[in-house]
Amino acid sequence: MKHKNRFLYQRDLSAAAVLLLFYTINTTPAQTTLPAEDIAEKALAATVYLEMQDKNGKTLGIGSGFFVQPNLIVTNYHVIEGAAKGTAKLVGKYIIENILMFLDDRLENVNIEVLKPALEAIDDLQRLRSLLRKAAKTESLEAFIIHLANGSQ
Repeated sequence: MKHKNRFLYQRDLSAAAVLLLFYTINTTPAQTTLPAEDIAEKALAATVYLEMQDKNGKTLGIGSGFFVQPNLIVTNYHVIEGAAKGTAKLVGKYIIENILMFLDDRLENVNIEVLKPALEAIDDLQRLRSLLRKAAKTESLEAFIIHLANGSQ
């Protein structure tokens, strides 16, 4: 009989501990959350564009990853599978390269590299995406520069 009472006591004590833990978790005030824009800004600052290549330099695939430490990027295995080497570019820098590529393709006899410092000074990813859309459609360097100078979306 003594063993049976000990079991019931331990069971009741365990149930009480679980209930106390559950009550504590449910009554703890919610932590203050960051606005979605701040969360996105922090996440995108750590996000990279990955391009993986074989030993001959042939592109095997592209993907994304993110920094978890200054020199450590996490990505899915399928992105790096079979790769001998690769490059990682911060998302903002990747967008800037595409803006310059679009402008170079669309505009003849224009040195678009002069725009690179102005574009690199922009740390707003939404703004860079807007400029990328504009670069894909622009008909003249002047129109793009006006768009860049005005900060229009």
